[in-house]
Amino acid sequence: MSNYAIKFLFIFLLLLLLILVYFFIIHKRDNKKTAALNFFESVIVSMAASIFAALLLPDTISIPNLIEKPPSGKIYAESPVPAVSSSSPFTEDQKAEDNDIIDWIDPQFGKHIAAALNKDIILHDDLKNIEYLCIIGDFITLDESSLNKYINIHDNKEYSLEEVYYSTSLMGSVASLEDLRHFDTLKSLTVSHQRNLDISYLENMEYLTYLDLGNDNLDNIDSLNNLVHLKTLILDFNIIRDISVISSFADLRYLTVSFNKINDVEPLRNLNKLEEVILYGNDINNLSPLDHVPKVLHSGKK
Repeated sequence: MSNYAIKFLFIFLLLLLLILVYFFIIHKRDNKKTAALNFFESVIVSMAASIFAALLLPDTISIPNLIEKPPSGKIYAESPVPAVSSSSPFTEDQKAEDNDIIDWIDPQFGKHIAAALNKDIILHDDLKNIEYLCIIGDFITLDESSLNKYINIHDNKEYSLEEVYYSTSLMGSVASLEDLRHFDTLKSLTVSHQRNLDISYLENMEYLTYLDLGNDNLDNIDSLNNLVHLKTLILDFNIIRDISVISSFADLRYLTVSFNKINDVEPLRNLNKLEEVILYGNDINNLSPLDHVPKVLHSGKK
């Protein structure tokens, strides 16, 4: 039924009701007019006029808007519900995602995070605002301010950094870094002393400023090509030969690549922000590309 028909029917029924009441009062009062009769006559005439007025009103005006009034007596149009912006951090989709349980691609990586957070089940919301992640062998910490809170994933006990490095079972078995996709705010990352680590996902971590991949048996670091915001890079105790990818790290301040198989440091020539380079255990004959670096530590010939 159209809004126009609803208006007409509503007013007609109300008028009919008043007419019935009018005749009822006449019957009770033996046809003698009273003040009440005069009142109902006036109302009936007014309602009759309202029918004709309603027929002339625009069809877009609804009955509820005409009769519902706030306490002040003024008539207000119904306020529209504001739409949620697609860019809002509080959308329903985002809330649902925050409460999703993370399904780890590398269970060993997930075991480290569970130990650090002391939780068996990790939600997306648990990883919000984490900027620091350090995994050394089977130990992990998310606390940059303390050197005595490295959690062993096997016994869930806390160890100091010194105890970690003297551990007899230091080498870990994290195999993939693809689960880093859950860490949107990560700035500092250490994943060292792993037996067989795939670092290919790091090409997606361009906002890292600190990276330590020491002692991971790496021979290729090309997947670091997008990490142009790095200020510190540690790649000690690997089997790396080619460091040309580092040539694009214009913000790099500190670099240590000791005990690798590097013989050419030409890619570092134009990194003018370098403050310190450590090259022990490499066979480098020409260090002139590093003449602009204030501090260079090495064991080869200059």
